[in-house]
Amino acid sequence: REEWTNPEAWEKANPGLGTIKDRQQLADDVERAKNDQSYLPTLLVKDFNIQENAAAAWLPFAVLKNELVVPDEYLNHTYAIGGCDLSATTDLTCAPLLIRRPKDPHFYALQQYFLPKARVEQIQTQGRKEAPYTLWAEQKWLTLCESATVDYNAVTAWFVKMVQERDIRPLWVCYDAALSGYWVPQMTETGFEMEKIRQGPVTWTYPMKRMKGLFEDHLMVYQN
Repeated sequence: REEWTNPEAWEKANPGLGTIKDRQQLADDVERAKNDQSYLPTLLVKDFNIQENAAAAWLPFAVLKNELVVPDEYLNHTYAIGGCDLSATTDLTCAPLLIRRPKDPHFYALQQYFLPKARVEQIQTQGRKEAPYTLWAEQKWLTLCESATVDYNAVTAWFVKMVQERDIRPLWVCYDAALSGYWVPQMTETGFEMEKIRQGPVTWTYPMKRMKGLFEDHLMVYQN
């Protein structure tokens, strides 16, 4: 697998290279795979007979990794765009705030995650290998809900906390209507401006491309 970038080794998997298979086309495909990790599994299977997992990562870790951390005070007293990916039952729920600062090209993301405590305990009891939920809870990234499912009241409480304790005020909080339940009326009554976003190819395509570019430029800061 380590030789797919070495032109001198290409003939091992392509004995007809230069005759029945165009060398320049393969070189172009290799160059494409270097710049597009989603295309790499296709190249390895089709041109080098290397079996790959069909599930390819959206972005490699080196692109996603950003060690920049700014002081909390830098993000306090700001406006933000909020959002929430609500889970149906026991899946992970995420509440983010996206913040910009004047004359600063970075996008700052503050996020809080939510899971039922019973789900985490079950994973530990069964010895299943998932994410380090207990560690994340200790580090305050994850809120463990005492209820059997994710408690949407805890999500509302986190947004209120960001306003009251850090003066971070969301202009809008975006949500997917499919799983909003009682949460949207509760947030509206609390004083938040809610914005319905239908999830699908039309609403995902451009934002995903935009976010990919921000990660590649290391402009997306998520406080490590």
